[in-house]
Amino acid sequence: MYENSLSWDTLEHHHEPKSADWFWAVGAVGISIAVLCIIFGNILLAVFVLLAALTAGIHMAREPHMVHINLTTRGIQIEDTLYTYESLQSFWIEDHIHPATIIVQSKKHFMPFIVIPISHISPDEVREYLLFHLKEVEHHESLGHKVLEYFGF
Repeated sequence: MYENSLSWDTLEHHHEPKSADWFWAVGAVGISIAVLCIIFGNILLAVFVLLAALTAGIHMAREPHMVHINLTTRGIQIEDTLYTYESLQSFWIEDHIHPATIIVQSKKHFMPFIVIPISHISPDEVREYLLFHLKEVEHHESLGHKVLEYFGF
């Protein structure tokens, strides 16, 4: 059997500082869509679009905080949340990107994939540990996730 646990600290997500132009663009797109919604008589959607643009701007201005990842014999713990191995189906490690990430498939329908950055530890060491508890099946981040990353979200 392997060690009892494997742990590391990492940023909660990749963060690129945004320029003022990025925030102006998000605001302009949000306002434009809201105006179109009002023209077509959908006030509720206009309010929703404005709130979504405001929320996105606030979220993207915030620096990511450090999270503690702990792989234990019971499951994968991210901060105070434990995902037991019984609630997970499989994993895949994307190690050709930086930072390397673990993509874990959950049995839960509302949260099918959990993406965990790997830092300060070898992806091979993580793979070796997880193979004792889960099967390795190739997974990829969703197209929607990649598109949002491309636009800086």
